[in-house]
Parts: sequence; C-alpha cells; structure tokens
Amino acid sequence: GYEALKEAISNISHDIRTPLTAIKGYQQLLANSMLTPEQTEQLAISERHVARLEQLLQAFFEYSYLLTQDAVTQPTKVNATAMLQEIIVGNYLAFEEKGIRVDIPETTAILETDEQFLLRIFQNVLRNGLKYGHEWLSVDIQKQEHTTTFSIHNGTTTEQNPYPERLLERFQTGDQSRKDSVGLGLSIVSLLTKKLDGTLRIAHDDFQFRIDIELPNKM
Repeated sequence: GYEALKEAISNISHDIRTPLTAIKGYQQLLANSMLTPEQTEQLAISERHVARLEQLLQAFFEYSYLLTQDAVTQPTKVNATAMLQEIIVGNYLAFEEKGIRVDIPETTAILETDEQFLLRIFQNVLRNGLKYGHEWLSVDIQKQEHTTTFSIHNGTTTEQNPYPERLLERFQTGDQSRKDSVGLGLSIVSLLTKKLDGTLRIAHDDFQFRIDIELPNKM
C-alpha cells in the first residue's frame, strides 16, 4: 500500500544520496589537487552533471512523496499575501540578475488552508516564472465571497503555446530546447491545488504566460 511505497521511496532516496555524497567528496579532493587545465575543465563538467543529477532527484522524490502521501491537510489561518511577498523578496536578487521586474501584490488575502501545501504551490509557480520568465512578472489577487484567485503573469520569449495545459503533465517543459528542467514544477502545483480543493487554469499567448490558482477561503 501507500505506506510501503513511501518507505521504499525514502529508502531509495537515502541509498542514492550516499554514493552522490561520496562522488562530491572525491570531486573536492580532486579540485584541491595539482591538475592540468584540461583536467580542471573535465572536473568542472563532471561537477555540473552531479549538480544536475541532484536537482532531478530532488524534484523526483518531492513529486513521488506528494503523490503517495495521504491527502490529509492541516488547515490553519494563513496570510497568503505575506507568504507571496516573502518568497518574492527572498528571490529578489535572482529576479534582478535575470532582468525580471516583479510587481508584488498588496491585496491582503487570509485563507484557512494548509500552510505547507500553499507555500509549495507559490514556491513552484514563482520558480517557474524565474526560470522561464522574460522582463516582467506580476501577481494579482482577486477575493471573492467563497474563493480567492491568485493570478501569476509573466512575459515570455515565445508568442504562444497551443497546448499550455500540457505543462501540468509530468516531465513537460515549455521550452523543449532547454534540457535543464525536469518539468515537474507545474505538475506539483496542479497536484497540490487539487489537494486544497482548488482549481487551476493556465494560458500562454501574446508573449504572456498566465496561471490562475483559485482556492477556497475555508477548507
């Protein structure tokens, strides 16, 4: 059942991290050795591949964990606006380095929802905006009687994606030429939105990408 699968994923995760740690240790030893310029370049390439492997494994294990864990949520009062602002401010330098202007929402939205799930949703959406966004990103909050909608827009370098909803599928990325993404971020957002009894809509046209996350004010 689920418990056995969760335990198996946890064990595999540990078993993979052990040799990875050893590989990184030997790479550090090599980095401190007398290497030729060619060997230094080869070491740098292997280090990039190991870092990439770590990213893939982290995304895979997070997705596997969310997929197999029970859908039991722990609703508490959460200031969603403050949470969004904190994530944006925490990534301010990264956005600045990519030349992305970010508009921070000011509408105060308090939800009775699962704080950890909401945090993961916002982190993944903003990470996606940082990775694939172009020039600008804005967050808009619309409060309704029973729901609150969080709309995240960002500029893109491609005019449109005829099937944007496919980005919610596992291992799909918006830019097939980029091999640096495992394509799990938005599928995690989709999975968690469902767990919070929310609705997710996605659109990409006119050099704009938009994701709307509509969540109940109370679970």
